[in-house]
Amino acid sequence: MKSLETRDPERAAARAAQAIRKLQKEASSGFNRWDEHPAEKPLTEWPGPIPYKVDGRPDVESIEEVPDRETTWGEFCEDPEIQITPPHQTDWLDLVREAESVRKRKHKKPYSASWHKNVGISIKQVPFTLQQASAKTIRDWIKLMEKQGLSGLTIANKCTLLSGLVDTCIKSGLLAGQSNPFGLVDYAAGEADHITPAEEQDYRGLKDLLPNLDIRFQLPILIQAYCGTRISEVLKREAEDFDLSKGTMEVAVGTAKNKASERTIPLPPQIVEMLKGFDFAWGSQATINKWLKTVNSEVTSHSFRHGLTKLARDEQADQIGLEAMLGHVLSHSHMANMYGGKYGHEAMRKAVEPVWTQLDKWMGL
Repeated sequence: MKSLETRDPERAAARAAQAIRKLQKEASSGFNRWDEHPAEKPLTEWPGPIPYKVDGRPDVESIEEVPDRETTWGEFCEDPEIQITPPHQTDWLDLVREAESVRKRKHKKPYSASWHKNVGISIKQVPFTLQQASAKTIRDWIKLMEKQGLSGLTIANKCTLLSGLVDTCIKSGLLAGQSNPFGLVDYAAGEADHITPAEEQDYRGLKDLLPNLDIRFQLPILIQAYCGTRISEVLKREAEDFDLSKGTMEVAVGTAKNKASERTIPLPPQIVEMLKGFDFAWGSQATINKWLKTVNSEVTSHSFRHGLTKLARDEQADQIGLEAMLGHVLSHSHMANMYGGKYGHEAMRKAVEPVWTQLDKWMGL
């Protein structure tokens, strides 16, 4: 078929004979207009704009040069100079950045360094990507951690951290429309191991132990015994965290467990004297616990935190002052936590002095 390129009957009749002769000529030469681009040859693109006739139809016959063929997709992909980057998939670190952004917006402060450390460890150890997270992969990970000898509490903490990230990002819209796969798995641990509080005999045992220890171990044990601090709160302290003229130690922002844990606490005079000239090169927690086991095999550094609480009750000390000193959220009033501000170190000192008096008798300080 060949178009006569007109709708006028007279012009069409005049062109018909010419068109027939052209078609017969093409047929005799073996030309097939339907085979201009055989399947085995790639289609080509014109090297420039196609010229058009006055009436708007493309003037194909005036194009003199047509490229042999265009580059195939396979050849394009094999070109070493061309790198095709797949679309980015949301990963665990994206969730951390989103959660940090949400926290800063809501609470005007970032997560603590310890939170980032623990989340980083969990992300490094989790054996699947965010997209691969499912009830099965999470269960398999829990079984793997059990084989590695991790406690139920440690396993629960790792899963809780990642689950919290997912929940935060679902609510923020980063994972909009998705569900939390951790909610399909029971990873909860049983009750935490009971921590034995330090008793009178344990404090008397320190009286015999401490003279044999280097000051790097004496000081953190004494600060815990007299102030009920967490061992991590002591070992992170630098010289600038102490005001020896006022006899205080500051548990600074970013190193505390929570907002209530950021506090300035009083120190007994004996500890203040020992801190003068100290280089703040603390002994390790593992070694401290090792020495404490020689006093009582069931005692750890955390036992003295519980021991201070028990002794404060026995001495009928001010419980609110002790709670503030220990870095607890004050239990007596929600309004006090919201609007009461920081509990002063002198008020803490007044609350804890009856306890210190009893400790001095037991420990001979």
